[in-house]
Amino acid sequence: RSPGREPPTSVSRATSGRTGSSVEENIIVTLMPGKEGVFLFQHHNYEVASQRRGSKVIRRYSDFVWLLDCLHKRYPFRVLPLLPPKRVAVNGNHLSNDGAFIEKRRRGLARFLNALVRHP
Repeated sequence: RSPGREPPTSVSRATSGRTGSSVEENIIVTLMPGKEGVFLFQHHNYEVASQRRGSKVIRRYSDFVWLLDCLHKRYPFRVLPLLPPKRVAVNGNHLSNDGAFIEKRRRGLARFLNALVRHP
């Protein structure tokens, strides 16, 4: 450390683009209408949009599980955000198709992804 130079007191979570403007990354997760797949193998799709990059992709819950698994293998000693549950059992009934549960899972996926992009 050179004399007269103070250590940084905070780290900005914003990222600089090519134009030099500072824009914080924000990921938006939207539930796609309807389900895909055949009778017993139906699933919901989610549109994942990056505001900073202006890109959108379609993903399903298992893609988020795969991503987290890859991150755990690559960074075994890092604390990573948790995924929302795939389904919840209440009195023996699974709520994987309940509208309120699906909305909570969508919000949980958005929290998960935004925590990942802000992770140091």
